[in-house]
Amino acid sequence: MACNQAVYTIPQGPLPGKKITIRGTPKCDASSFSINVALGPNFDSDDVAFHFAVRFDTNSVVCNDKTVCGWGKEEVHDCNFPFCKKAPFTVELLIDQCGYKASVNGNFFVSFNHRLKTGECNNFLIIKQDVDVTDVKFG
Repeated sequence: MACNQAVYTIPQGPLPGKKITIRGTPKCDASSFSINVALGPNFDSDDVAFHFAVRFDTNSVVCNDKTVCGWGKEEVHDCNFPFCKKAPFTVELLIDQCGYKASVNGNFFVSFNHRLKTGECNNFLIIKQDVDVTDVKFG
């Protein structure tokens, strides 16, 4: 599906042990896209527990969180950038007690510690911007 923003409900929420698999292809003119685990379905107004932003202009992935107070401190990952425009990818997010572990194309890429209270329920996956999403699975 072509995507400026696609919203998916995470069945039973992102509990420890849950895995989310996203398959897609960045557009040929992509500047960025993001994968977000959010409290609600509206990226602009709802809290985001995990923001995984792929930025082609800097060949980096930025991880962060967002609350009503604004964005948290960015964690920039620019070594071994695993994405290419027009090249299919698979991102797997594994949620555990400590946070999120992201693998790209079967290789571990980054971990991100929980910043929001672990009791908060973030039931939505929001994928934004320059990407064609081919498949999303929850396990």
